[in-house]
Amino acid sequence: EVSGAVAAGGLLAVTGPSGSGKTTLLHAIAGDDGTRSPAVHLSTTQPYALVVAHSEPVFTGTIASNLRLGDQSIDETRAHELLEPFGLGGIEPRTPVGIGGRELSGGEVRRLSLARAVAARPDVLLVDEPTAGLDAVTAPRTLDALRRLLPETTIVLAVHEVPVWLSPDGVIEL
Repeated sequence: EVSGAVAAGGLLAVTGPSGSGKTTLLHAIAGDDGTRSPAVHLSTTQPYALVVAHSEPVFTGTIASNLRLGDQSIDETRAHELLEPFGLGGIEPRTPVGIGGRELSGGEVRRLSLARAVAARPDVLLVDEPTAGLDAVTAPRTLDALRRLLPETTIVLAVHEVPVWLSPDGVIEL
């Protein structure tokens, strides 16, 4: 049995070693299997919960078309606005990626996935290993960008251990 609470717009960290069930818990919160446990209570309404998996795909197309998976209305200006806070401002939205396109590093893929999640504006954002592939300078900037860009979104992070620079509203240890 696992329990924890976080207010709407808050930040919750779920910690534990590999194999402890962090990813499974994120998917249970999101109701990905269609059978959300009655014990998982997000609110009286059904909020839009989005999971950013540990390994997200980059689809063949452009950086902007990958962002449009979160919001179809994204134009080039909005794409720049989404990329900049994640340290991807040097990559043009029209840059081809995927098969035959520019190869992105693991950290760039991670930040692009988070920018795509921000574009979707979920009520609840569940992120598995949000700083995987990011260096010590980029990791805190990336999580700060999430908080700034989604101030009313409840964010749940699955991490092996809570970084010292992160101040979550709550922590669940598995």
